[in-house]
Amino acid sequence: MVIFSIKNQSEVKILRINLLCTLCVLFASCSDFSYSGQGKDIPVAGEMELWVDQGDSFVVTQLIEMFQSEYPKSEIIARYAPEAEILKAIDAGICKACILNRNFNEAEIKSIEAKNVKVRSALIGHTSVALVVNKENALKEISLNSLKKLLSGDARGTSDEASGPDLIIPVFDHIGGNNFLSIKNKLLPDLNNMPSHIRSLKSPSAVLEWVAGHKNAMGFVGVNWIADDNDTSGFKYLRRLNILKVEGDSDKNYHYPFQSQIKAKQYPFRQKIYIHDLQGYSGLASGFTAYICSQPGQVLIKKSGLVPAFDHGRTIEIGNN
Repeated sequence: MVIFSIKNQSEVKILRINLLCTLCVLFASCSDFSYSGQGKDIPVAGEMELWVDQGDSFVVTQLIEMFQSEYPKSEIIARYAPEAEILKAIDAGICKACILNRNFNEAEIKSIEAKNVKVRSALIGHTSVALVVNKENALKEISLNSLKKLLSGDARGTSDEASGPDLIIPVFDHIGGNNFLSIKNKLLPDLNNMPSHIRSLKSPSAVLEWVAGHKNAMGFVGVNWIADDNDTSGFKYLRRLNILKVEGDSDKNYHYPFQSQIKAKQYPFRQKIYIHDLQGYSGLASGFTAYICSQPGQVLIKKSGLVPAFDHGRTIEIGNN
């Protein structure tokens, strides 16, 4: 490990710029990028539209703001949409960069590259889908079997949870969003018709607000929306919500959806966060990717309650004074 001793803010900025340029060169040289002037942007300047699944909208907004403060000649326009809509935009050739909670599968890559678009993907972190209920709900934890029954239509749950006599209503930010699709694919892969009791709202904040106001609702949101220490709105919701523990895949113990349980692979609804660059040249997408993978981006991901993909070392200087 190389350790840098940083004395002042100007050295910090120089180190960041050098790191970003180095990463961009490596990223480009390893990926056969074209430098034929196809785009109107470069890694640290220009304009780009970035499509983002709504589940990660909070942390991505912070990453964009931080990147643009470092590189004021860049403008990244976030377009938040459910995963299903993002995939349609990619197929139509509209989306040139996106962030999803999964990598593309082989069939998707083949389909994209058949349109002469080179797929460049990078793992940037790990997150999870958190389950929340109203403070007045007696439910504290839930087994995978009970959750499967609840989502498939038995909304009363089972006798092994303190669900009470009332119906429990599952609430997602979007039926076509990553949170719903990842849980459905894990628990109910053969389910085609969505049960009518599942409620679909427009955003994670709408899910939290709705659950906070309805005793028998169970909300599903990205953990970033409730685990970021800098998010005052998250604390506002948490005063009115309880976070559920969920049964693990193998150990059968119950776990919360937070960093330590994600990193230890104990919580069952873990997700990987990928940024996908479909520009095909060394543009703003490659620069933003490099920045997220560098120390500033990874530190922000960690502070947001997620698990960074890269564990950058810290420098601690001990003086004699």
